[in-house]
Amino acid sequence: MKRTIYLFLLLATCKMMYAQDIITVKGVVTDSQSIPMPGTTVSEKGTKNSTVTSMDGNYQIKVKPNAILVFSF
Repeated sequence: MKRTIYLFLLLATCKMMYAQDIITVKGVVTDSQSIPMPGTTVSEKGTKNSTVTSMDGNYQIKVKPNAILVFSF
C-alpha cells in the first residue's frame, strides 16, 4: 500500500514539474497596415511544434519558456 502511495506521489510531482515547463502564447499576426494575416504558420524554432493563424490572424501555441517563434507566410 505504501509503495502505491509513493508511486502516485512521484507521478503527480513529475506531472506538475512538466506542466511548468510549458507556456501558452497567444497573439494576432497583422501586416504593416494592421490587416490580419490568416494562414500564417507560427512555429517553435527547432521543433515540429506549429500552428496556423485563423481567419482573424489569431494564434495560440504551447511552447517551452524562452522559445523562439518563427512566422512564415
